[in-house]
Amino acid sequence: MPQVTPPPADPVKGGLTQQQKIVAEMCSNPDKKWWLPQDFMQGGQFFVGYEASARMSELQSENPDMFESQRNGKYMERRIKFETIDEWLDKSKTLKSTVGTHYKRG
Repeated sequence: MPQVTPPPADPVKGGLTQQQKIVAEMCSNPDKKWWLPQDFMQGGQFFVGYEASARMSELQSENPDMFESQRNGKYMERRIKFETIDEWLDKSKTLKSTVGTHYKRG
């Protein structure tokens, strides 16, 4: 009987990394100002899951000019600083195309 080997797991399912999914969701909904990790654990188009908190923290560490954070109870909520997009967009090389694809300036 032939042996069936399953295909390798795709670490970037859907073509986007978890960080890119978070940025895509935030850019697709610019009217929602502040985001909690739970916002990316509910399913939907850009589902990240239980790792959302870690990915959001990494995003801010890697792109400090792009994000602002504030404490909301025991959680840290974050937002993209769209008002200064011209200052940080070119610096965020790995996120530039994600922002360009999903953010529509008003």
